[in-house]
Amino acid sequence: MKNDKIVSEIKTAGVALVASATMFSCGNKQLSENQMQTVHHKADSAVAVCPEYRVASNLFDLCESKIQKYRDANKQLIKAHARNYIKNNITDIALAKFMLESLGNDKLLFALDTDSCENEGVSVEQLITMRSVRRNQRWFNDMMLYLSDKYNEKQLLNSEFFTVVNNSGLKSAFERNTQQIEMLQSNAEFAAGRKKVIYDGLVQQYTESAKKQR
Repeated sequence: MKNDKIVSEIKTAGVALVASATMFSCGNKQLSENQMQTVHHKADSAVAVCPEYRVASNLFDLCESKIQKYRDANKQLIKAHARNYIKNNITDIALAKFMLESLGNDKLLFALDTDSCENEGVSVEQLITMRSVRRNQRWFNDMMLYLSDKYNEKQLLNSEFFTVVNNSGLKSAFERNTQQIEMLQSNAEFAAGRKKVIYDGLVQQYTESAKKQR
């Protein structure tokens, strides 16, 4: 896989920098604020042309972009199957209407787990219905928490949503996307870690160099 190839290319990123940085030692003298700003400016300039840092940065950005695509796909799956379930199973017309409106209304979506009507565009009546939904339609509340990014994929999988909306095809597709998200998150964390190692190594190197010059 392309991501795995990129990961293998940066497994030694920053090692030389850290090794060289640890060779410098000038006691515990602290640099001034201006001197530290200069150190960070040098580090910023160095990472901009550092091949290992750029590879790690590109990997991180790629993973983040792909994660968002899988998350968007999961949310579209959830919304589509929830609409179908509501239309076919919720017999309370007013409740069904509220649920369907909530799926297409970001203000309702993000206000669902609140107890105030400070959100512009959310009426008192809608707020009252929200409270009833939280008490009596837990599966729907769980779904809305996921759609508003208050739940992650694992939390939704462990909630009542997939028990109520009993659709094996939906769950399988959601789980496949979630597996991809988890793999990409692992690679993104690795890339972020390598970026930090490289940057911190440069900061340490330039800090110790500045101390020697005093």
